Amino acid sequence: MTHSPRPPNDHAFGAGAQAGGYAFAATSDWDALNEANLRDVRVVIWLNDMPHTVAQRLAFERYMGSGGGWLGFHVSGFGTNAWPWFTEFMGGGRFSASNWPSMPARVNVDDPAHPILAGVPATFVAPINEWYSWTPSPRANSDVKVLLTLDGSNFPLGVKNTLNGGDIPVAWINTRYRMVYVNYGHGDRIYSAPPLPTMIDNILRWLLSR
Repeated sequence: MTHSPRPPNDHAFGAGAQAGGYAFAATSDWDALNEANLRDVRVVIWLNDMPHTVAQRLAFERYMGSGGGWLGFHVSGFGTNAWPWFTEFMGGGRFSASNWPSMPARVNVDDPAHPILAGVPATFVAPINEWYSWTPSPRANSDVKVLLTLDGSNFPLGVKNTLNGGDIPVAWINTRYRMVYVNYGHGDRIYSAPPLPTMIDNILRWLLSR
């Protein structure tokens, strides 16, 4: 089962769940992120937000510490700025900058042999997105395995706010947990344009199988 606060594309996740033989439930009520509800949940998906209260955060910490699974998108990574445990969970990096307006960008695969990246080309242009930079880069953490990285040809990236270069991972795993973070957001195309649906399906299969 997956549990997804504020989903923009819950029909796609629901269809994927049915095809994969597992159940899916969506909610925008963050108080539903509690130990009773999480007891039988295999994977939690955060699409547009993150926990706001101490009780919600503690429930998630206990869930992940007990072997729970998590797939986080885009703004869910902002928890690093106000939640020390979540900073460690994300690999130690904090959000430091982003481009604006949202723009497409070329993304490179770091480990083509990883099951999450099966069927994903070695390099591709992802649709418009607000790309996040992190300090320090999650790659500096030996527990982190980076899956995707912004290609250097993108820089400078942005108009009002500009990313001028450096190491900017787009997706990664903290191997101490059953988790994947993907910096995709801003519109349905970021979830529907190839090869992103393939990667998202791979992520869910990988998390559910572990």
